[in-house]
Amino acid sequence: MTKYIVEDSSFVVAVMDENDAFHRDAISVLRGLENQNSDFRVMIPPLVVYESIVTLRKKGIPHYIVVDKMIKFIHLENVLLNSINEIAAFKHSKSLMNANGELRTHDFMIASIAIDFDAAILTFDKTMKTKVSNSYNKIYYCSSSGNMENDLNCFLKEVSYT
Repeated sequence: MTKYIVEDSSFVVAVMDENDAFHRDAISVLRGLENQNSDFRVMIPPLVVYESIVTLRKKGIPHYIVVDKMIKFIHLENVLLNSINEIAAFKHSKSLMNANGELRTHDFMIASIAIDFDAAILTFDKTMKTKVSNSYNKIYYCSSSGNMENDLNCFLKEVSYT
């Protein structure tokens, strides 16, 4: 059973932006987690905070709204702002980078944290899902949009106590 979840910026942005193409999917995932009544923690790397702020501002969301939403999100009881241990980069670089020579730096960081905590990764980023899943299978694309399989039910089964 998964106890930790790492959300990438595509997921965080979808939760916060009601106009985002994946907003409904993100809310469905969160409701599914609540319905599971499972004891989980959402881990947010600092890089995800930065990416989410920049993305939300680029989408035209006013600064004060972005600040308010991010502060409220970070202060939720089950959300942990998690820094990466730089040694983890060495630990995971062989497996992640050999299978995914073109893995983006931020995806590498998120995957490294997930591996360290045996955490699920929630994303709406097809590229990240494809590249990371070659070496780490607890990554879930939680939408029926696009040409990718919706992993929501698999994810909810993973976090279920039953």
